[in-house]
Amino acid sequence: MEFLSLVAISTAESELGVFNPDLVSAPISEPILGKALKFYKFAAFESNAKSINYSLKPGNIMAKIGLFYGTQTGNTQTVAELIQKEFGGSDLVDLYDISQAEASDFANYQYVIVGCPTWNVGEMQGDWDGFYNDELENIDFSGKKVAYFGAGDQIGYADNFQDAMGILEEKISEQGGNTVGYWPIEGYDFNESKALKNGKFVGLAIDEDNQSEMTNSRIKAWVSQLKREFGV
Repeated sequence: MEFLSLVAISTAESELGVFNPDLVSAPISEPILGKALKFYKFAAFESNAKSINYSLKPGNIMAKIGLFYGTQTGNTQTVAELIQKEFGGSDLVDLYDISQAEASDFANYQYVIVGCPTWNVGEMQGDWDGFYNDELENIDFSGKKVAYFGAGDQIGYADNFQDAMGILEEKISEQGGNTVGYWPIEGYDFNESKALKNGKFVGLAIDEDNQSEMTNSRIKAWVSQLKREFGV
């Protein structure tokens, strides 16, 4: 699979008149695709280019999604992989373990998914905590749509359920992120959460400790919702 930067798309547009970069996707034919890829060879590597990844397929150019997760026990990684699969795989969703990610990785995506379990008593997972303190402040989320998911224990930690997801959403929103993927609180039993906003969770709430049998169906429903909200 090839990827075309926003610079290359703009170049192709000026030459061919076929693409509007303000849109998520636009029609593109086989001959246009081949010609556009020629522009890619030089345009995608312009030193001053701030690029957005696009998946090139006959019929359309589709923006990719960057999914950034932190995991302590492996549960959140498993959920991240299930979300990627539900979207259709790595052609559309790139996975990043936040322990190995850099702030600059976020710049490549207009659509971002953030996954973080709540650890101990209302804390972020360790790798996300470090990234939050050292790197997150340096990222401009302006113009990006950001969705969130988290893992938590609504019975054992009823007063802090999904707090980590709420902490990240608040910070990223302050830095320009546009939150999508709100999730209803019906079907959960908890007391308090920092992840609540206007009567909903700010993202998908997963509870593998108490409701693991609902994880797959929740992921399917949430990804279907995100496809509409991302426009992919």
